[in-house]
Amino acid sequence: MELRLKTSLALLMMALLCGCAAAPERPDPAAERAHAAAVAAAEARAAVAVPGARVCRRLVLGIGNVDWVSGVVVAVEGDVVTVQIDNPGRMSHVLDGVAVVRGARLRSGVELWTPCG
Repeated sequence: MELRLKTSLALLMMALLCGCAAAPERPDPAAERAHAAAVAAAEARAAVAVPGARVCRRLVLGIGNVDWVSGVVVAVEGDVVTVQIDNPGRMSHVLDGVAVVRGARLRSGVELWTPCG
């Protein structure tokens, strides 16, 4: 009788322990992508929002023309950077009423710029 009781208790304990171990949660792929995008955006902001950082901006003209302008960050105010242009690109541009020429200062959102070397 005692052996039967010990066996029953052992089986009961095994059943309880197995029931306590819940299956690991499967991560939501959409949430993982959103998290990765947020981390990438924060890293890009941290790299761009530094006075003296060299930054580039991609400009799309018409259907398929792409041009790049670049410059150096001269001021940072929250999520807005002021960039002094040193390479105005191959084509002429006007952004926010400012002609993009060498020496011009553009004030725009940090998310519009990317670090460049």
